[in-house]
Amino acid sequence: MAGYRALAAVGRSVVALLNRRALVAVSAEPLRESAQRALIEAHLAEGNLIEAMRTYDTYRDLVKREPAVEPGCELSGLIRNFCRSATRTREAVAARVRHA
Repeated sequence: MAGYRALAAVGRSVVALLNRRALVAVSAEPLRESAQRALIEAHLAEGNLIEAMRTYDTYRDLVKREPAVEPGCELSGLIRNFCRSATRTREAVAARVRHA
């Protein structure tokens, strides 16, 4: 059990580091989609869907101000796939609870 806790702590530290690095990259170059994607992925790794969606929405609004620019398919798909996965997980848990 202690080994798991240590591993989980390291995992959280890595995700926090990735989150900080992504924030720096986004601050330096807000229109750079790869930086935005890294930040969104860090939020998703933390299980923080709200912050991931907020980051995506902010980026989408930012690029809309640029002529003929929209978030790429990969970035949009990242959010869409995570939401679908979360929905399937919630539905599976709810079905187990109903049948228990």
